[in-house]
Amino acid sequence: MTIFDHLGGCARDEVLCHPEAIRLNCDSLVKLLTLRFGPTESVPSLSTTFHARLQMDGETLADYSRVLMRLHSRTEKAADTRAEEEALVLLRDNALKEQFVRGVKEHSVRHELRRIALGSADRSFLVMRDEVLSLLGDHSESQRTVRVRGAEAEPDSVNQVIMQVMQTQQQLQSQMMQLASQQCQTASQLQAILDKLPGLIGQPQFALPAPVMRDRQSRRNPQDGLCFFCKEQGHFIRECPKKKLADSRRGQEQDHMQGCARSNRSEN
Repeated sequence: MTIFDHLGGCARDEVLCHPEAIRLNCDSLVKLLTLRFGPTESVPSLSTTFHARLQMDGETLADYSRVLMRLHSRTEKAADTRAEEEALVLLRDNALKEQFVRGVKEHSVRHELRRIALGSADRSFLVMRDEVLSLLGDHSESQRTVRVRGAEAEPDSVNQVIMQVMQTQQQLQSQMMQLASQQCQTASQLQAILDKLPGLIGQPQFALPAPVMRDRQSRRNPQDGLCFFCKEQGHFIRECPKKKLADSRRGQEQDHMQGCARSNRSEN
């Protein structure tokens, strides 16, 4: 049983249009199916992708070199003719060396790679790659270690934020409890004032002091009172005989003065 026996639909119809030798040859059959139904990759497009590929942030030298080797292998397989594929294979080492040196992100590492590439001009790219990783592998691993430590440190920072949020919530809850207790005290004080209001409504607004009341009561008794006019005890001012005599004399004097004034006006 061959691959052709497992095909169906358009793929089977496409293979039936070709000679039987292609159906029996596995490599020819795969190449035909890839050409008709596979991704539309060509040598120019893959070559452009290869030369435009640069080292990304966080990508180690080992990872970057593997990506370049895979891209160049795909370019070789996309060749239309055997001669084109052989030419790409011959140019593989030089192309990988040049792109590897040119695409490294850090300037200091790129300078060191250029020096190693000049010293390994007659050697393959794999030999150069092993030398580079042996010399600069620690640099790449240290960067990866820093990233891992940073990633491990992130949960700690998250926990700190959570603790701060919880502390803030506790503080807010305590403040709310204090405010609630203060409101309860204020409400109890207001209720006590309201309870006292009915008893205060019937009372007079102004009350005389006790000494004044006693003084007035003493004045009402003629035996204990003191006359404000003659300063003698035993009677009030309205019953004072000296005041009555003085009032009568003052009235007579006023009448005499008024009579004199009228006589003077009549003579004039």
